[in-house]
Amino acid sequence: MNAVKIKDIRFINSEARKLKVITINSEESFYGKIDDYIVRFEDAGLIRIHKSCVINPMHIFRYTYDLVIMNDGSELNISKPYKTKARQQLMNIWRQKNDKFINH
Repeated sequence: MNAVKIKDIRFINSEARKLKVITINSEESFYGKIDDYIVRFEDAGLIRIHKSCVINPMHIFRYTYDLVIMNDGSELNISKPYKTKARQQLMNIWRQKNDKFINH
């Protein structure tokens, strides 16, 4: 796999033992499991919304209780086990952005 900047990653999906990395410019695939990389993903600011999907909040266009729409138009479901944590993480990001906007 080629080196990819975290800021360029839109989301990462797991499909049949392969991880598909969707970036702003391309799609890359390699063998692996999200669970093997989840600590790195979370440390990089990516949010797990499904057993097989992590997203980069920088590329969210809109989100609801159970759906995230990415800025490329991709619609990704937030599964029930991840709703509470993902929603908390997304709300924290939203608050931080609004605090910066209000305070400047």
